[in-house]
Order: sequence, then structure tokens, then C-alpha cells
Amino acid sequence: MVRPSPRAQIQHLGRHLLDLGFLGLMVGAACWPLNLVDRWQDRLLERLPGFGGGAWSAASLALVLVPLVVMPLLLVLQAGPWKDGRGSGIPQTMESLHDPERREVLLAATPTWRRSLLWTVASVALFSLGREGPVVQVGAAVAHALRRRFPALLRGLVPGGVLAIAAGAGLAGGFNSPLLGGVFMAEDLTG
Repeated sequence: MVRPSPRAQIQHLGRHLLDLGFLGLMVGAACWPLNLVDRWQDRLLERLPGFGGGAWSAASLALVLVPLVVMPLLLVLQAGPWKDGRGSGIPQTMESLHDPERREVLLAATPTWRRSLLWTVASVALFSLGREGPVVQVGAAVAHALRRRFPALLRGLVPGGVLAIAAGAGLAGGFNSPLLGGVFMAEDLTG
């Protein structure tokens, strides 16, 4: 077996780093709207007396009633036409890692944007769900779509590894904590 030259090894490593950088930028851009929604939810919560310290008003009372209107809508959508968008996104990502045959269904664009939209509606309605699931799902879905579009992207890594890296990148970007993304990927996604 012929060992690659040091120059070829450096070029290969450089290509991987560029690919990882591109993947990270795409995952970060896709997760950015979810971070904005989370900030909107924080601003809405600050309008409530228990969070912001102000007095009750008609607007704060209306905010408390919004979940009563939104909950039935979310339940109907998740039970019917948007069934593929229910769930946090983490179990779907983990299943796609363990069962590659299901990736096309679990990480497709439609269930990913439906899950993100359902989460957005719930978050703006003040359901405190957290963004962990959606950012993990979005990260893995972006990697899956990029690998389909650009098969040479991170060619040296197995597809499940790329999905795990991207899911960890989504979590890291969602919480501005690269270490969290790495630990999540190592402990939860790759075991």
C-alpha cells in the first residue's frame, strides 16, 4: 500500500476543513431563524408581570390567553395534515442515524420545515419548548440535503458521521456553545 505524501495529506485535511466550514455556515444560517424566534418569545414573556415585573394590562392578559387558542390548532395540525412535523426533532435525527433507510423520510425538507413552523407557532404562543430539538433536526437535515446535492462533500466521512456533526453544529449554534455541540454529538448521537 502506497502512503500518501505529506503534501497530499495536508491537502486532504484542508479540503475537509473547508467542507466542515461550509457545512457549519449552512447549518448556522438555517438555525438562525430559530434563534430569532426564541428571542421573540423572551420579549413576549417580558411583557408578563411575573417575568417583567410590571402590572397586569389588557395586552399581558391577552398574551396569557393566546395558548388557549393556539393549542387546539397545533393539536389538529400534528394529528392530521402535518403529522410528519410532530416531535422535537432529536428522536427523528437519532433514528435516521441508526436506520439510514429512513433518512429520506425523517430528514426531508417538508417534515423539517413543518416541525420548525409548528415549533415557531408554539414558541410565539409562549409554550416553553426549548429550541434543542429543532436545531438538531435542522442541522442534520441541512447536512443530508447538502450531501445529496454535493456527494463529494466530506467524502471521507460516513454519512451518519456527517449528520451527527451537523446535528451537533445545530445545537452549538442554537446555544452559542461549540463545546455543547461536540459533547452532544459524542455522547448522544454517536455513543
